[in-house]
Amino acid sequence: MKQQPVPYQKILFVCINNRAEGEICCSRRASEPIAEALKARVKALGLSGRVRVSKSGCQDVCAKGPNVMVFPDYVWYHGVGQDDVEGIIHDTLRTLDSGGAGTAQRAEAGREDGGGKEQQNQSDQGDPVKGGLARRHPAQPRPDGQQQRP
Repeated sequence: MKQQPVPYQKILFVCINNRAEGEICCSRRASEPIAEALKARVKALGLSGRVRVSKSGCQDVCAKGPNVMVFPDYVWYHGVGQDDVEGIIHDTLRTLDSGGAGTAQRAEAGREDGGGKEQQNQSDQGDPVKGGLARRHPAQPRPDGQQQRP
């Protein structure tokens, strides 16, 4: 087993859990199209190497779904609809680190599949959308000014 840093700055977990007939669940409230819309926006903005949208199992807050949880921000969006996708993307962009020289290469080197760009355009490294993947040490302050949780 190998251990490496997470190759993404943010992971948006979208619950797509399907419960037994008659039980409340996110999948019956159109959570899969929400996940697909978030993925499409992340891709369209060129953020695929920095932001990951992952479908998740039950987040145990079914009655408030559809649910999207964003890590490492510890943010929970509930009652999410298609019209909320752009707002979630906006909030995610607002709190992305700007990146720095070589950070995207380190992230790509850490991926088992080795996918992604071999090199990053130097002019893109300071751009918050095109820039590299910045990692923050737990002792560093969060970009939104909130305290890091243990």
